[in-house]
Amino acid sequence: MDENFVVTLINPLSKVKGRKAKENSVIGLPALNPPKDDRARAQWSRQCDLYVFKATMSADPISNVKDCIVLVIYEGSCQMAFIRLDKDTTWTYIHAGIRNVEDVVYFEDKFYAVDDLNQLWYFSVTTTQFKSRDVDSAVGAVVEDDLIRRYLVELNDHKELVMVKRYMDFEPNRGHLIGRRKTTKFQVFKINADKHEWTEIKTIGDVAIFVGDSVVSVLASDFLGCQADCIYFVHDWDRQRPGYGSRGPRNFGVYNLKTQRFSRIGTAAANLIKMSNRTPIWATANIEL
Repeated sequence: MDENFVVTLINPLSKVKGRKAKENSVIGLPALNPPKDDRARAQWSRQCDLYVFKATMSADPISNVKDCIVLVIYEGSCQMAFIRLDKDTTWTYIHAGIRNVEDVVYFEDKFYAVDDLNQLWYFSVTTTQFKSRDVDSAVGAVVEDDLIRRYLVELNDHKELVMVKRYMDFEPNRGHLIGRRKTTKFQVFKINADKHEWTEIKTIGDVAIFVGDSVVSVLASDFLGCQADCIYFVHDWDRQRPGYGSRGPRNFGVYNLKTQRFSRIGTAAANLIKMSNRTPIWATANIEL
């Protein structure tokens, strides 16, 4: 997003040196509504790359534009807005009292969003006149004292939506107001439809989940060296305590759900993360080049 709050979709493969950019590899979208307060607007304009926290799509924007809906989590209070690429000229804003959304995913023709109170919200976009009352809650609110980052992901082999909870702490760091972030444990939950609550699951079988600024799951047996029943994690942007700055994204590793133990990511990958000093993202290997 730019300083005028205009959103642009960019195919990252079009940026590879020597590769010819495909048609529509850059798609311009309308501007999001900026904050009404002049000071907040000026601040977000200077930090425009942080205004959109996350974006997800219902379909490929190039090969299936008629079915493509782009949904974003935006602004400091983490609200949601969406746009249908082939139908809309402006964003539709979801005003249903939903704030502090931590993740959103498109699953079985619906968008699902989880907030910082563990509430799970869902809705589908089937009419031209979308209303906030079309948004429903599948799981109620639960207040927790721990510092937690939540992710939504579809388990690759189960076709089931789960929530991953990442528990964190901050280690003392001399010379810095904010210490280094440290992940202390993970939990995985599925939806208990009868009780409208989350139910913890202790294993994900032959699946590996990758979390960070992007979230994916794969069958571990399909990838040489990939560990089953594990969560691979990297440092993602922290809205609760931003600003790890020059200290770099050091919070990464592998967590085994069965043993509840941590191990390190391979040396080569770890060195690349440290050298780049940027938050990495996960990408599946079945992308058409």
